[in-house]
Amino acid sequence: MDQVARGYSDDGFDLIIGHGVEFSSTLLEVAPDYPSQHYFVTTFLPQPEVPRNIMFVNMGYFGAAYGAGILAALISEKKQAVGFIGGDDDPNQQRIKRAFIAGAQHTVPGIRALAIITGDYDNAAKGREAASILIGNGADVIWHAADVTGLGAIQGAVAANVKILGCYSDQTDLAPNNMATSFELNLGGMVISVAQELAAGTFAGGTEWRPPVNQMWLQTCGTNGDHNPRLGSADEWKIFQKAWSDIAARKIDVEALVA
Repeated sequence: MDQVARGYSDDGFDLIIGHGVEFSSTLLEVAPDYPSQHYFVTTFLPQPEVPRNIMFVNMGYFGAAYGAGILAALISEKKQAVGFIGGDDDPNQQRIKRAFIAGAQHTVPGIRALAIITGDYDNAAKGREAASILIGNGADVIWHAADVTGLGAIQGAVAANVKILGCYSDQTDLAPNNMATSFELNLGGMVISVAQELAAGTFAGGTEWRPPVNQMWLQTCGTNGDHNPRLGSADEWKIFQKAWSDIAARKIDVEALVA
C-alpha cells in the first residue's frame, strides 16, 4: 500500500483514494510527505487531528442499517421476526447489527429482530447456514452486510422462499423473485463528489465528510426501479421513504442509538 501510494504521489496524481479502513494508517503516513497531493480514505476519521491534505468519510453504515431494519419490519408478512447477517465480528458490524435491530423494533413494536454475525466476510456457506437459522426462528425478511458471506445469505433466503434485502450493490439478479430492494453503496457518486470538490478548490482536508445517508446509499432493484412492488405495498414503501428522509435529515440520531 505504501509503495503504490507513494508511486502515485511521485507521479503527480492530484487525488489518491484508499478504499477501506486498511488504507487509513498508510495514507496518514504518506500524506505529510506530499503536501501538494490530496488523499481520501473511505472510512471514519481515525483521530481528532489529521494532515490538511487528507479527508475521511462517514459512509452512513449505521443509518443504512437502521433504514434496512425499518423496511424489513414493514414488508414482513407475519410481523413476527426479521433477521440480519453480518461479516467480521468488529465494532462497526456490532453497531450495524444494533442499528438494524433498533430500526425494526421501533417500526413494529413486538417484532423480533434477530442477528448473526458470522465472523467472516468470505464464506458463503456460513451465510447460508446463518440464513437457515434465522428463518428457522421465524424471520421472513433477511438483510446482510457481509460481502461473499452475504451471497450465501441470499441463497439461503431463496431456498426458503423468504424476502431478502441486498447490500452494497444492486443484487436483484441474484434473487429476482425474493429481492425487495438492495441498499446500494453509492461509491461512484462519492468519488465524483470528492473529485469535483478538489477541482473547485473546496476539498475539505483534515476533516471527516458526513454526506446524508440517502446520498451515500441508494435503493435499487434492477428493472423494477427502487423496489419490487410485488414484495412490498405502496403504503409500506411510502412509510419507509418518510423514515429514510428523517434519517437523512438527522431527525433520528442513529449514531447515538448504537454508541
